[in-house]
Amino acid sequence: MKGHMEKGKFHPHTDYKKGTRMSRDQNAKTQGTKIRKQRLTVASSPKGLKTPTEIVSNPSGNADDGSLHRVIDVVAEPMITRRIPSNIYVNLINMEEATGDDFEPDKKYVAEVILMPQWRYIHPKIKEDVASQNAWTVKELEENTGAGKDGFSWVADVMSSYGGIRLGSDESGADPKELVQRLADKAPAYAGMIGFFLDSAWNGMGNTGWDSLKMLTKNKPLPAFGKSR
Repeated sequence: MKGHMEKGKFHPHTDYKKGTRMSRDQNAKTQGTKIRKQRLTVASSPKGLKTPTEIVSNPSGNADDGSLHRVIDVVAEPMITRRIPSNIYVNLINMEEATGDDFEPDKKYVAEVILMPQWRYIHPKIKEDVASQNAWTVKELEENTGAGKDGFSWVADVMSSYGGIRLGSDESGADPKELVQRLADKAPAYAGMIGFFLDSAWNGMGNTGWDSLKMLTKNKPLPAFGKSR
């Protein structure tokens, strides 16, 4: 009879004895646990979320011209991995100022959500390069931008030369403040998908978020198309 418990068996359709049945996926689960321990794993916490998401604007930027905005309280401590704490930013671009061309009102501003390792995890060579572009030493850059503390205008400098880790797709709009808020409100969902964005290719060369992360933290050039990572 269907569902009948045979003597010495947990269930007539399994080979496990009563009291010792294992999940069919037990080995897979065990292997998954080992993999997660070996790899750098995504870590985030939903605690402290606010609605709408709180935004801190770059003091050196102007929301009407295009600037960088840090999204806070997306997670208690936004992280790419347990080893590389990172922060989430909304990068706003005034396309007319950036290109010198005219755009339709709803295309004038473009915004994107970017994940960037915290300053202390940026490779020293990249710090030196970014500082030299401003005719500064690394120490002067840190003093002038607040890098390593609360300031984050350095992020725009790093992004201009090395990019960041994009989360989701960019969006356009006519109202810069509304656009920034719209992207910031999506940031909590993006924070929970960091692993997906790290694995995904973001350009035609097949470079992924992991490649960007290695470039920023290890000064490792982006792999050429088809090359092993």
